[in-house]
Amino acid sequence: MKISIFRKPFLPILALTIFGFLFLGYSIESSYYIPIVLNNANHSLYPTDLFVNSQSAYHSLFFLITGFLAQYIDLKIIFTILTFVTTIATGLFIFYLSLLLFKDTITAYLSVFLLLIPKMGMSVTFIGIHQCLFEPSIMVIPFSLLAIYLFLKERYRIACFIVGLMFYIHGIEAFSVAVMFLFYFIIRMRYLPRHRILQAILLLFLPLFFIAPRLFSQNLFDKISADMLKQWLAIMHFRAFWHLFPFSWGPGDYFNYFGWFLWAFIVLKFSHPSEKHNDIVIFCGAIAFLCFIGTIFVEMFPVPIILKLELWRSTMFFVLFLVIYISHYLINFPKENLVTKLLVAGTLSSIFFSMPRLIVCFAFLHLAFEFRKNKIFSYSLTTLGLGGILGFTLGSFLQLNSQAKLINKFFRFINLGAYNIIFFYIMFTFLVYFLNLAGTERIKFSKRALSLLILFFIFLVFLKVLSPKDVEEQNFRSDWVKTQVWAKENTSAKIVFITPPYLEGFRIHSQRGIVAENKDGGLGLFDVKFGLEWWQRMNDLGFNNLGTTVLNFVPECRYNYDNLNEKEVIKLGNKYGATYIVKEKASKLNFKLAYQNNHFNIYLINRN
Repeated sequence: MKISIFRKPFLPILALTIFGFLFLGYSIESSYYIPIVLNNANHSLYPTDLFVNSQSAYHSLFFLITGFLAQYIDLKIIFTILTFVTTIATGLFIFYLSLLLFKDTITAYLSVFLLLIPKMGMSVTFIGIHQCLFEPSIMVIPFSLLAIYLFLKERYRIACFIVGLMFYIHGIEAFSVAVMFLFYFIIRMRYLPRHRILQAILLLFLPLFFIAPRLFSQNLFDKISADMLKQWLAIMHFRAFWHLFPFSWGPGDYFNYFGWFLWAFIVLKFSHPSEKHNDIVIFCGAIAFLCFIGTIFVEMFPVPIILKLELWRSTMFFVLFLVIYISHYLINFPKENLVTKLLVAGTLSSIFFSMPRLIVCFAFLHLAFEFRKNKIFSYSLTTLGLGGILGFTLGSFLQLNSQAKLINKFFRFINLGAYNIIFFYIMFTFLVYFLNLAGTERIKFSKRALSLLILFFIFLVFLKVLSPKDVEEQNFRSDWVKTQVWAKENTSAKIVFITPPYLEGFRIHSQRGIVAENKDGGLGLFDVKFGLEWWQRMNDLGFNNLGTTVLNFVPECRYNYDNLNEKEVIKLGNKYGATYIVKEKASKLNFKLAYQNNHFNIYLINRN
């Protein structure tokens, strides 16, 4: 018997959204943008803070809108409501986009299930609920999906106009979608009325008429010298190599990407194409073109504007389309015996928990099944798939280490995290039972199956809540927040703090300016002069090693910062107008101690 709740997608997507918030947890405190929003709500905050006062590089109404709302409503309430609504809208548009592509309700629900909860992407992008951030890029996702949906329905004008408006929220994502549409028009020019193309393009660029002067007058098109460019590129490589420099990605990253391309081969060769398949292929061609440009003019012939566009972010849409195709493939995959059900359950679990290395393993196993008539090829692929699953499972539980760097890298590669693997196998076991319950052909949502699904989600939430926490890390973070609260309650808004550059978010609860922190460097991508100034401040705070990356800079940065002496601190205070310095408790200074807790000290700097 078909359950009436599934006739309309809103309630199931609402339930899945609630589950996502409960399972992943939600906090706004790590958001990169909170100080900028607070400054828009109250301009007296952060009067001399370099990062906050460089916010013009973002060109987004997001900060003005949320800043205005923050004058009347608590920021936590604003961000939570907006994130919740955005997530539901994202789920609904994934559903309708999938339904448009394959005319299949179960495929649409499965697409939402796989895309809405986890972080998914090639390398630098994601769709779905994010644990602790609400940013312009997240807010614009449902608009992107709506525009793509309308475009595929041949409502080109309204789709292009929506994309034009998206530039006011998040220009980078809007640019990716705009290129997809323009690429489509170029390819289809012979088959579409010229007036429809021209009208759509005019509506795409019409909103840009009002924002273009601001873009050209500020730092999106910086003119910089060759030496500045070389230094800036090195800084960006340190701060965000995974966003911009594909030649610097490691073997593990390429292994993950390989899995997505392998799945693209599988679904294209062994599943029925979408009714809009040719249109999706054109969109993916545009994405490939963007990635090509984003490699040639970043790695070989660096052009600042190309770096600033972060063209590899467009791969989000490739993964979006691919997961919808995978959903359709799995729904129609034969579930005639235990082996095929194990394949489907494993694939769904690895995608749901965003475990790309297991996604590769199950791609091998699916290929082995599809090529089962070729015994040698099939056995080889089966060995690769099962060997990989076993290796990643053992590597995650055994926590192996070695003195040899190369071997240790391999051990890190096969370590997916013990609790991640546990959750994977729990989901895997449940899905095998669920597929047995649903039948051998297609998933059927009986009352019994629905009840089982709800109970399982509740069980996952409780398991997540009861899973062991890092108590020391929680205490450390709690003391970090207490340090900020003291600063807010005991200093004026004009006061500037020197804080550990390897720690993030001091501005959030303190609402006080700081000299610099690691997270600030992200803005350097959009503002070259800011990037150079930020790096100079990082140097002054004790870190100047461009030979490493942001992924492993903390030990060296912490050591250098902890060893700043009184003379150096006074020099920093005079240079940047800082009144206080925050240090971890193990590091002491001969200054007046203004505040302390179990992990941090705040000292009053004896400025000249």
